[in-house]
Amino acid sequence: MTIGASFAEPAACVGPGASFCSYGTTVRLEASDANLLAAMRNHLPPFAQAIDEAVPEDLRLFVRTPGPCRCGQTHLTAALFRDRAFESAGSTEALVHLAGRIAKFVVAERADARVFVHAGVVAWEGRVVMMPGRSMSGKTTLVRALVEEGATYYSDEYAVIDQRGLIHPYPQPLGVRGPGVAIQQPIPIERLGYVAGNDPLRLAAVIVTTYMADAPWNPAPLTRARAIFELTQHAVPIARNPARVFDFLGAAIERAASVATTRGEATPAARAILEWLGR
Repeated sequence: MTIGASFAEPAACVGPGASFCSYGTTVRLEASDANLLAAMRNHLPPFAQAIDEAVPEDLRLFVRTPGPCRCGQTHLTAALFRDRAFESAGSTEALVHLAGRIAKFVVAERADARVFVHAGVVAWEGRVVMMPGRSMSGKTTLVRALVEEGATYYSDEYAVIDQRGLIHPYPQPLGVRGPGVAIQQPIPIERLGYVAGNDPLRLAAVIVTTYMADAPWNPAPLTRARAIFELTQHAVPIARNPARVFDFLGAAIERAASVATTRGEATPAARAILEWLGR
């Protein structure tokens, strides 16, 4: 038996696998053991459905643990392969999270009849509030503060928009980071005592906000063109299908108020947002 950290084509290492479809995109998950495959399943996009393994995949993800392997080697590190090509090495936990992020992004990029925008999303009095922003921009913190104030949870990662401009729930577990922890821990929203939305709703407001210590809530109106521009910066399929992005975003913001502001800590900002919405 040889010892190494081989990142060559991993076909001989592959153990159990399963195929899923989410928003029209097929994802094949493979792992070096059944427990690892179960962990990977927990990071699939919401509404992913198991499908026949014979269906051709749009994305294949394989995570291999360190240690003795069915290929005859003993691997020194865990490794993630995407479509049979080496993607990353590191801790098994980190690679499972990375596989989930890749799967969600590819689904968001290729989704049938939907446009995905990186955003935190809540509902208030039957209409949606969208806060676009990239990872690590404070979306989850602000979304959690809003649901603690009584808003309904829709997403802390993606706003999912249909052709009519309605915003659909994307009820993945809320990603929570502990102090000094880089990897978010997914916690089901119900376990936190909050309410998740079920129905597509009309957009009430787009809030473009960035955190700044001690900054006041001071919203400045955005023109429709500026609001669309801000949203396209976070629209996942903008390079793949720009025409559809502009059509869907235009329909979404048709009746929405759009503002930009800095904000301070999440709880005072959440209260200011709900007061502005007319709580």
